[in-house]
Amino acid sequence: TGVVVPIGIYHTAGFSVISENGHDVKDFPIRESSLNDTFYTTSKNSNYLFTLSYATNPWRRINVGLNLNIAYQGNFDDSPTLNFGTDLGITCRVLLHPVLGFHVAGLTFQNLIAPKLSSLDKMPFSTKAYYHAFMLNDRIEVDFEFDITDLFTNTTKFFDDQKYLEWDVFLQGGFWILPFVAV
Repeated sequence: TGVVVPIGIYHTAGFSVISENGHDVKDFPIRESSLNDTFYTTSKNSNYLFTLSYATNPWRRINVGLNLNIAYQGNFDDSPTLNFGTDLGITCRVLLHPVLGFHVAGLTFQNLIAPKLSSLDKMPFSTKAYYHAFMLNDRIEVDFEFDITDLFTNTTKFFDDQKYLEWDVFLQGGFWILPFVAV
């Protein structure tokens, strides 16, 4: 749940909350290593992500946005964590033409500073490059995205100390028939 509001002509600010209010998990096993024994307890795992957003149009065709993320993870009552992170996005309006259309390209850096999930794990860093275009008076739409995850993650975090990058390519096109129909 969230809200984004304009502040003047060239600025926006927002706030959002993503939450998982965990219910009690009964008979949750806890292993005590010093006693080599397992006992059972009732626990819950509540997780919250609060995001403060700000975006501005600092110069002509360039837009910049920044998120400040505050992440709380309950960890089933075992050392709950509260951490901070940031995301950054930059877009450039490439073209605005009546026939050739509206074209924008951008880069996003998710978890540029990543909140920690535990003492060992951070949320993965992800970079996305994208291109979006509306052409012929908004009759044709094209989207292209390239996403790569774990680019700067240390190789010791991977199985067998071998670095595996996760990547996706997305291409979508659409044709809007309604602008051609005159009533």
